[in-house]
Amino acid sequence: MILGTKEDRKLILKILSLAFIENPSTLFVLKRGKKERRIKDLIDYSFNIGIHKGNIFISDDHKACAIVIDSQKKIHWFIQIKLQVRLIWNVIGLRRLPKVLKKEKIIHEHHPKIPHLHLWYIGVSTEYQHNGIGTSLLNEITDYFPKKRPIVLETSIDENINFYKKNGFKHHKSLQINSHKVHLLSNI
Repeated sequence: MILGTKEDRKLILKILSLAFIENPSTLFVLKRGKKERRIKDLIDYSFNIGIHKGNIFISDDHKACAIVIDSQKKIHWFIQIKLQVRLIWNVIGLRRLPKVLKKEKIIHEHHPKIPHLHLWYIGVSTEYQHNGIGTSLLNEITDYFPKKRPIVLETSIDENINFYKKNGFKHHKSLQINSHKVHLLSNI
């Protein structure tokens, strides 16, 4: 596993944009039109947050990647505002903003109140999925962090629950948020 840097932006955008192109949670955030462009802008926002507030991980073969956010790391207020304005303008739109904020609030209310890590994204290049690459990367990520820090994640894909369970995560709750379910899992 390799720690990603700003120079890995293009690779991360390519892998995650394609991996999340039909994800219900991702699609919920997007305003209408230009789906591919908006998903890339969303992943670009997430990449920037990951660089400032967490870690970017890349599999050794460069076929999978993840963005993990550390609840204890802070981002400079100016950078945060700049990124959020761009996200609202390019991805969400003012009309969708209240729904997206409500969804995020509900999800974050279920995160632990103690320091934790948020596995925000993990994805494998579509042509290499179902070959164990995502499992390897997930195991390397969980080994990388001290066991006393829980790792939390959400998925809106029902089939992903078993994948995470097989890799030591527990399914804690499912929430119906607007048009889709969000499943909350953690390794504690």
